[in-house]
Amino acid sequence: MNDKPYQSKNNRLLFPTFFLAYYANWSPMVISSLLLIEIAESFNAPIGITGQMNTFSSALAIFAAIFAGLLSAKYGPRKLLLTGLILHIISGIGTGVSPSLITLFLAYSMSGIALAIVGPMVSTLVGEHIPLEKRPNAMSWLIVAGTLPFVIGSPIVGYIETLGGWRLSFYAYHIPLVLLTLLLAFRSIPESEVKPRSEVGLFSGIQGVLTNSSARSCLASMTLTAATYYSIFVYSVSFFRVQFNIPLSWATIIVSASNILSIVGTLSGGRMVNLFGRKPIAVYGCAMAGLTSISYVLVPSMWVSLGIVLVGTVIFGLLSTAFFSLSLEQVPEFRGSMMSLFSAFMNLGMVLGASIGGFALIGGKWVLMGVFIGILSLLGATVLKKWAVDPVKQTNP
Repeated sequence: MNDKPYQSKNNRLLFPTFFLAYYANWSPMVISSLLLIEIAESFNAPIGITGQMNTFSSALAIFAAIFAGLLSAKYGPRKLLLTGLILHIISGIGTGVSPSLITLFLAYSMSGIALAIVGPMVSTLVGEHIPLEKRPNAMSWLIVAGTLPFVIGSPIVGYIETLGGWRLSFYAYHIPLVLLTLLLAFRSIPESEVKPRSEVGLFSGIQGVLTNSSARSCLASMTLTAATYYSIFVYSVSFFRVQFNIPLSWATIIVSASNILSIVGTLSGGRMVNLFGRKPIAVYGCAMAGLTSISYVLVPSMWVSLGIVLVGTVIFGLLSTAFFSLSLEQVPEFRGSMMSLFSAFMNLGMVLGASIGGFALIGGKWVLMGVFIGILSLLGATVLKKWAVDPVKQTNP
């Protein structure tokens, strides 16, 4: 297989548009995680309370992920993708001008809706416009595109913040990026030729997923594990800044290094899955996520703690590939419904991670946050090991 992503002979902008859409989709999270302290200080609010902006965003994304599947059947993925990009722009403008914490929560939460629409619709468009033999390679590049914002975007956002504060990061980085993506999408993505499915068919698919015990265990485990990893990504940088007094410039390096290692894990995931199987890597990945969360807040050395987090990001990359692949094969006849619910339950986990972590931090209890969040992922590993089945290769760890 060619190592380069597929490009249509008739439209060479098609895959670059998909790639850029995946990249731009995560830029609000880069800003909110990296500059959480600056955002909190601008409103004279605790970090734990301000961090709940991610809770509201992820909560809305849960419902948006489900309804996106319904709406795509009627209106097609192209129109929904354009709608999601427009919502990103509106959210960015509203977040940047927010005069209070309440308006900040409301405006930023729209990015959660956009996130839940853009990602699945890009994946759907890949399935429609890219040949079958090219799709696995194309999807691997999209996974990388979803990680690169934390690698490339973090130093850019950090630099922009030094020039004009966190609000300028939305005006000078996020909004122009989404505008460019929107223009490319209008130009390069053709209308869908796939006939829409009936509403009854979609609900039948969801029912088919939820009556499958192995599929249910994958969804439950994803919820618990997503809570752990999301908490690590959102709060670990602030942990190092608060506990070890590292400067913002160091924080940007940590974010970039973490996501570079995540890319390494993701690109290695396909080969590891072929060698050891989807389920074993997913189970061990969930367990390691829990141990990462518990241990990095307990060790007294910054360098040891940082090493734990960095190793955890490599494991996260491996876990993402294995978990996505395992879930994708659970109910082959209802893959669309399965992955819509997968996205919704993943966002539910993000809500849990942001909210539990944030409330634990109201009293500055970093250890409480890390241990409690870590236990969730250990439970996820238990659920996955006991009830999940790999339909392609039934291998138990």
